[in-house]
Amino acid sequence: MRPDNLKSLTYFLLSLPLVTIILVIALSAPEAPFALWLYKWATLLAGILAVAAALLTVNQMQKIDDQQARRVQESEERQQDRHAHNVRLTLRADSLRAERAAYPQATDMRQWLEYFEQVVKDYGPIIGGGLPPSEEEGRHIYDLADKITRIFDRPALEEAANLLESRSYYVYGTIMRDVRRLRTRMEEAESAVERSNDAALAVVSEDMMVDLTGMRSFVKEFAGTLISLDQFYKT
Repeated sequence: MRPDNLKSLTYFLLSLPLVTIILVIALSAPEAPFALWLYKWATLLAGILAVAAALLTVNQMQKIDDQQARRVQESEERQQDRHAHNVRLTLRADSLRAERAAYPQATDMRQWLEYFEQVVKDYGPIIGGGLPPSEEEGRHIYDLADKITRIFDRPALEEAANLLESRSYYVYGTIMRDVRRLRTRMEEAESAVERSNDAALAVVSEDMMVDLTGMRSFVKEFAGTLISLDQFYKT
């Protein structure tokens, strides 16, 4: 039964004896035994019924308060559940972004670093030694630039950028700045090849190698950051 209906029924049941007493007194002869008894005890009976009505009213109000408190608690619990669900969804989305950024990008970066070290080992004495890079050396330098720019062109890295802490975000921004510069160098190298301008190609190749050398430590650090980021969201 709804609280309002129960309250109305309670008042009706308590009022019924009072009305009965009043009617009996009003309709009975003054000398009737029952009327005399009611005259004698009417005040006490009315007081008892009033106390009972008050107790029932207080009890009913307590029940209503308990129901309202329970509804408020249930509402708060539902809000907490929704909040927890939204947090889980957010963490799940962040975890997926971190995973997509780490694999295969981190592996590709480490392979690129190995390739870079091999190029430096094979051609280091010539590159930057005052002699222009040979055609073969120029191809390796261009290939290094092409590979690293392609890796950092992948959308997965940009999507995970907001997950990075300040140092890692700075490293990422520095690499992207170098990547943009490398693209310009690559266009200049392609133009020099089309014009068969070996001197210009040699200069651009050396400039690219300088840029790649500057990027190396940042790429190594960033590859480790991506692995750590993925592991963080999986723990």
